[in-house]
Amino acid sequence: MNCPSCGTILAPGMATCPKCGTPTPSNEATPLPMMPSSEETLTPVIDEDPFTETALESPRSQPEVISHQAPSGATPPVPPSRPTQSRDGDVHLARDRRPSPSPMPPLLPHQGPQRPWRLSRGSTLVLLVVVVLLLEGGGLLYYVTVSHPAELHAVATDTARTLLTGQAQATARVHAQETATAQALVQATALAHATATAQAVATATAQQAMYTEATSGSPVLNDPLQRNGANHWTVGTFLNGTCAFTGGALQVSGKASCLAQETNFVNFAYQAQETFMTSGGVGGLMFRVDIANQRAYFFEIRSNGCYTLATIQVNSSGQNSLHVQIQGCSPAVNQGVNRSNLLTVVARGSTISLYINRQYVAQVSDSHSRSGAIGVFSDSSNPSSEVAFTRAQVWQL
Repeated sequence: MNCPSCGTILAPGMATCPKCGTPTPSNEATPLPMMPSSEETLTPVIDEDPFTETALESPRSQPEVISHQAPSGATPPVPPSRPTQSRDGDVHLARDRRPSPSPMPPLLPHQGPQRPWRLSRGSTLVLLVVVVLLLEGGGLLYYVTVSHPAELHAVATDTARTLLTGQAQATARVHAQETATAQALVQATALAHATATAQAVATATAQQAMYTEATSGSPVLNDPLQRNGANHWTVGTFLNGTCAFTGGALQVSGKASCLAQETNFVNFAYQAQETFMTSGGVGGLMFRVDIANQRAYFFEIRSNGCYTLATIQVNSSGQNSLHVQIQGCSPAVNQGVNRSNLLTVVARGSTISLYINRQYVAQVSDSHSRSGAIGVFSDSSNPSSEVAFTRAQVWQL
């Protein structure tokens, strides 16, 4: 290396120029592959054969070594080793046997100041991409393994909660609708029942008022039925029964009818007292008996507490056609032998109302017969079955 100030050749390792004293910090040595020991100095040796192809380089090509006296206190420079050339052309360093105060580092070509190690722009970009990929990969891994499953679980939970909430609301609405429907049905049933009851009560009240009004005046017919009189009741023995005044009453047995031949009523209230003389008795009142047209109405009660309103039509061949208008059972009937029941019929046009013991039991609308006579009858298949009638009354309406 040469001094940067005066150009003096410097030995390796010299910190300052021996000529001008300029500091040379970059004058550093790099070890050669063959390093002499600390005890001896290598001297280049050249083979003595001057006729080899490889001749020693011209002195002109060798760097000129100029010795300078080192300043006081400075380390004197070490003379360079003398190269020698062997016969095979290899250059060797001759070992200088002279003692050296310190090991001499080998001569190295001039090296400039070393720069700090840096990455190239391309390497930096690649490294940044790798780092970003690693970071993104870690984020993606976190997203896939932790964040995304948590999001999916949250979404699934919200969806399930929404579905359950909707289902619960729908179920609550259905239950509310069913409850409202059931309550409405109960209320409607109760209302209908209450309405029917109210209507029945109103009808019964009106019918009771009708009965009171129809039977409050003086009757146009008032026959105790103790004997035959001006009404000309038909008595006698018939094919299936008998009609006779016995024991202060008109007694009828088997299948027989006793007609008051001198009567004819259109709108009226007709009643009579009936008593079951034997068990299994069946009997009642006849009204609007149209002899010319062979038709009539029959209102009967039985000892078991039931009643029937029917119409009868006799054709030209003598056959009877019976049609039931209404039937049922009523607690108003006094059941049993020797029990009496007051039967009443109120007929106004086509409206016919039935009463047992002054209690309203039924009403029908029928125009089978508009007017006719009154009478009593027995309708038992047993010829010995007997009913008795007393106190027949009619009020003209």
